[in-house]
Amino acid sequence: MTLKKVKPMTKTQNFKQDPEKYQGEIRQKDFHSQYVKKIDELGISTVLELGCASGDFLYQLPAKVTGTGLDISKELINVAKTTRKKNNLEFFCADLFTYQPKQPFDLVVMTGFLCTFKDFNKVLDKALDLSNRYIFINDFFNSYGVDAQFSFKLDNEEEFQTPYTVWSKNTIIQYLKDRNVNYKFEQYDVHTELQEGPHPLHNFHVNVLGKRTISNRGGILLDGFNLWLEK
Repeated sequence: MTLKKVKPMTKTQNFKQDPEKYQGEIRQKDFHSQYVKKIDELGISTVLELGCASGDFLYQLPAKVTGTGLDISKELINVAKTTRKKNNLEFFCADLFTYQPKQPFDLVVMTGFLCTFKDFNKVLDKALDLSNRYIFINDFFNSYGVDAQFSFKLDNEEEFQTPYTVWSKNTIIQYLKDRNVNYKFEQYDVHTELQEGPHPLHNFHVNVLGKRTISNRGGILLDGFNLWLEK
């Protein structure tokens, strides 16, 4: 089977997303309800999701919250517009770094998005510009003082891609301190058991040294975190 691929946004992103992975039924990930609860508690009224894919998270926002989804994939944005259509939602196909809304958002959300970029500084700089106050990030970070980039290719492909740049928490914390941004890391464990699928680079759960973690056939181990930011 030949999969269509989406061009990376800029040279800082060496990853071509597979749109077919995100099409189909609306998925509710473990952390979605947690995010929606925080949005309600904080009185957030406008939300921007960067790398929204087919709009599964935004679809779960209450009607009183206005949600905007941004993704570089025209195919996925078309899926969002036709199958995740609600009066309080809008979706745009655009490059993050050139996107200029009329005004900032109360909250910017990134889920599994930051790790696809080789330079997190530019992404977080832009996210801070786009946010009035809050940024919620669900992603993989390293607790052991290591910044790591993981590149893969199937053996019938010519070029490597880098879907995971896993930054040390210390590296991220220094960036946030330099910009006077309040932060909180929370360990995040996917409660739903991820089963090994047919694609060798799709993630699944394994037990390593008595700890459940995420891996794939590329031999990588990933630890998930929620990172809450407040300007």
